[in-house]
Amino acid sequence: MDTKRFRASGALLTLLPVFLLGACTGGEGEKAPSSQPAAPAQTKPEASEAAMPDAGMPAVAADEAAAEVKDAAESVEASALEGERRYASGFETLETEFDLSALDGATDADASDLSDPGKPETWTGETVEAPQPAGQGLERTSMRYLGGIRLADGEEKLHDFGMIRAGESREHVFQFISDGKEALVIRGVKPSCGCTKAEVLVQDESGEWVPYEKGTEIPTGKEFRLDTEISSEGKHGSIGATVSVYTNAPGGSFNVRLAAEVEPVLDVEPETAVYLGQMTVADQKEETITISSHRGELFRLTADLSGLQKIQVDLEPVDPDEEGRAAVWKAHIIAGPGLPLGIRSEPCLLTSDLPIADPRYAAPEGEVKYHTVPLSIQARVTGLVHAEPAFVGFGMVRPAQVIQRSVRIQSHDDYKLKADTPVTFEGLYGGEFEYADRFEVSGQVSEDGKYLDLTVTLTGLPEDLNGSFGGIMQVHVGHPATETLPVRFSGVCRALLPGSGGN
Repeated sequence: MDTKRFRASGALLTLLPVFLLGACTGGEGEKAPSSQPAAPAQTKPEASEAAMPDAGMPAVAADEAAAEVKDAAESVEASALEGERRYASGFETLETEFDLSALDGATDADASDLSDPGKPETWTGETVEAPQPAGQGLERTSMRYLGGIRLADGEEKLHDFGMIRAGESREHVFQFISDGKEALVIRGVKPSCGCTKAEVLVQDESGEWVPYEKGTEIPTGKEFRLDTEISSEGKHGSIGATVSVYTNAPGGSFNVRLAAEVEPVLDVEPETAVYLGQMTVADQKEETITISSHRGELFRLTADLSGLQKIQVDLEPVDPDEEGRAAVWKAHIIAGPGLPLGIRSEPCLLTSDLPIADPRYAAPEGEVKYHTVPLSIQARVTGLVHAEPAFVGFGMVRPAQVIQRSVRIQSHDDYKLKADTPVTFEGLYGGEFEYADRFEVSGQVSEDGKYLDLTVTLTGLPEDLNGSFGGIMQVHVGHPATETLPVRFSGVCRALLPGSGGN
């Protein structure tokens, strides 16, 4: 770009209003002669008077105008230098030239002569597309969103299949039309759920419907379709899925939706999650659930007990036929004693001999997939003595701040707890806890010795402590099965900033 020409042209543009003003006023500092009588003076606001040049001081007005022209020229020059810097830095710039010499004597009819003979006189509307790297994500054959997509007449965005039975699948075809200013390009199709399949099809030259090749153009006015399928295997109640079609149409995507209500094949009462509540390692708990066919079909039922620890599941048919098939089954669940400590959630799969009509995933050749009932047997298992809570949080504390927390120890057998039960503090990994002398513990036991309520008092941490602290409080209950009961604790100590106030 010729920067000198750019700067000079900018200066001429800035000076042009001044030259025209001089021509209209008859010259610098002079008024044009007039045959009309002078108009009477009118009162104007003070701001307007300050903005007008003083007619009695033509030299001052000229100096001010010259200063404004100089400032404008310096601004144009600075803009030109910035354009050169951006161009050198790799920024795309628009090379615009102002050649005012051609304006002398030019008319509106001659305006087209000013254009570069190597460029078109008017913009044709053509867009130059940047080359797209292949194999990176969705292919984009056009950067413009000028395609169009709409449903064919009579089509709806939502298709409701109504009631379908669990394990069945349903299909639906959405008819579309390409109706944009340019050809439609489909970049991808994505269902919102793994239970749904979707595919775009177009007609070939022979009129056959064939799979659409991503990135190819669908001419304006041409029909195409979206074949969808939804599976109800493993579903119950109301289900739905959205299919998004990503295109070069404004908005980028077009969504359609499938919906259905799933009728179960097998009913479970009360529910598939069997919660046994809190129990100790010495306890045994039982629970019974009922499994029945929704339409009254007779079926067999088996239980997979592999992986279960100290849990037994006994299946009992109600009024079975000669082959042992029944419409109703009872599942008796027996858990414990000897369940592992902690929160347990043990899976148990019950399998019927009722085949799935349309499996989502094909079974190996020669095999049939059957309807199942997945049970989850849950319990919270504690020792014969346990602490509640098992973790104590002190939260955010200040140095020297006094805080109290409570812990209850419970005995689940004939062992009686004592008020003077020893309590020691240690680090998280069994080492020494350096702030053990900052804690005090007192206890109060119930009359039957089943409960021990501990009050843990933090008497105040050092003034220079600024960080987290934590460890294990060992409660030496002396139970034959559990000599020591660990209770974890933690907190964060933060000193007040100078002048921040607070307690």
